[in-house]
Amino acid sequence: MMAFFGAKLRRGFEIMAEAARLEERLAGADLCITGEGRLDASSMGGKTAIGVARLCKRLGVKCVALVGIAGEGAEAALAEGLSAYYAIGEGLTLEKSMRDARDLLAKAAARYTH
Repeated sequence: MMAFFGAKLRRGFEIMAEAARLEERLAGADLCITGEGRLDASSMGGKTAIGVARLCKRLGVKCVALVGIAGEGAEAALAEGLSAYYAIGEGLTLEKSMRDARDLLAKAAARYTH
């Protein structure tokens, strides 16, 4: 497609951010809350939460992630633009995490203090 039609290879986050006009929506914001099922070292390779954090960093917007599980290497996300991350499912089964997601998210959000 690139050779025949001049197509360009783009990351999924770039396409989503453009379609949602994310940069425009974040401009002037005080805080952005994003989420991820599992935040770990592999997240730095292009997961949406890291794309959001990088954009927020560039725009000077605080960015907090509510994540299911924080795995090894999650702390690297702080250098990418996350101000903080809160794991909501540590020690819980996937079934319980999904069933209680609303309450778990509310409790994690309540822990955030800027």
